[in-house]
Amino acid sequence: MKNIYFIHGLMGTGESHFKEQMDRFKKEYNVLPIDLPGHGQNAQDAEDPFFEPTLEWLMKELRKTGPGYIIGLSMGASFALHLAIRYPELTKGIVLTGYVPTIPKHMHATMEKQYHYLHTIKEEVPETATEYLFLHGGRWEDTLHKVVKCFTYHYPDVSDQQIKELTVPTFIVNGGKEQHEVDSVHHLSSLNKRIRPEIIPDGGHLANMEYPSLFNELTLRFIHTIEKSTSIK
Repeated sequence: MKNIYFIHGLMGTGESHFKEQMDRFKKEYNVLPIDLPGHGQNAQDAEDPFFEPTLEWLMKELRKTGPGYIIGLSMGASFALHLAIRYPELTKGIVLTGYVPTIPKHMHATMEKQYHYLHTIKEEVPETATEYLFLHGGRWEDTLHKVVKCFTYHYPDVSDQQIKELTVPTFIVNGGKEQHEVDSVHHLSSLNKRIRPEIIPDGGHLANMEYPSLFNELTLRFIHTIEKSTSIK
């Protein structure tokens, strides 16, 4: 069976962010939820800076278990795309959801406000802090600080040129409620014919969790198209 890797978003785990996808896809594929360093069952703590060491860790994990399709949500989508750009031999195809290649300038203040808000989460939203403790153990605050710092102040941008040179089949499926995510779907697909665009009209940032059946259908259709094309060749 071919591998499908699931890379979670902020403070999630592979299973918590992709349960509905795993339940559906395991009928056809070897489903492999990934917990990034500092998250879930991963014994390795998050590093600071976070992105590059984590990308290297991911690359090594994929080399161990073999190439496959990669599905990433938000932060996980950033890792999926950078893997496809730098290590295309490890990726048969990628699915990006809740993704933007860069943070629009008009959102920088919002991101910084969110950064400071998340550092008060124990006081402001104790139930969320309890969930993070359950998922990640006592290190959750350290992980949160390092990850949010990275994606607020050192966002792993992808340039138009990198997108134009991308050789891996790509499916970007964002929700229609976030205009900057809608804009990203149109922009990325205009740069490279290998990028298939899709918008789930009523979906938000977590479209795969909000509309799992539709997301699953669209994603499987994309993967099956790749496999059909490969078998013909």
